[in-house]
Amino acid sequence: INWKESIVLGFILALNCLSIGFSAGVTGIEPYSTALAIGIFSFISIILGVRLGEHIGTSWLGQQAERIGGMLLMIIGVIEIFI
Repeated sequence: INWKESIVLGFILALNCLSIGFSAGVTGIEPYSTALAIGIFSFISIILGVRLGEHIGTSWLGQQAERIGGMLLMIIGVIEIFI
């Protein structure tokens, strides 16, 4: 992805974290530990994703990754609307 797409993706993921923070506030969970946990798990998942992407980037799955990723994001969005 190019830098413009990464900015949009970062903004959308930040909005997702905003909804998680709102949920944590409503339920009374401490915000600092929640933010720390979200940051740690986000960092770990990004590292694992980069390493996995390096291995499958040249395969058929890697060539179709943009389409598959877009479809997965749409499916997740639809699921979050109804749940």
